[in-house]
Amino acid sequence: MYRLGGWIQTKIRDLGVPCCGVAVMLQYPYVWWQHLLFFFLAFAGLTTYFKKKGTDAMWWNWLFVGLAFSFCAIPYAFPNHWLGFGIRTIVCTGLVVGISELSGNVWVEETGRGIILVGSLPLLWI
Repeated sequence: MYRLGGWIQTKIRDLGVPCCGVAVMLQYPYVWWQHLLFFFLAFAGLTTYFKKKGTDAMWWNWLFVGLAFSFCAIPYAFPNHWLGFGIRTIVCTGLVVGISELSGNVWVEETGRGIILVGSLPLLWI
């Protein structure tokens, strides 16, 4: 979904990736408001690269993107998944910065960021 959004239309990314994240987390015993809050926080985090329009994204922009991806999962940290949340924050943020800075291929970057956001959600259960 993340790559399709960059390739076809950004709303596919903005709505599709949070839907995929909610679908993953429906496997765990959370309540409806946690899924809803995650969806809206992920949507908000996906709509910006934390930079001025027309400028290149730098490593610190990707750091903020990674942190936004990490903190959108804060509803799932309640009441007792704080260790997993901390681990996910470090892993997710580091991987987003790494893939965005080290890869020269936009397909790899965008696909990777989507996989990182959704694929790192199970770390919350550590």
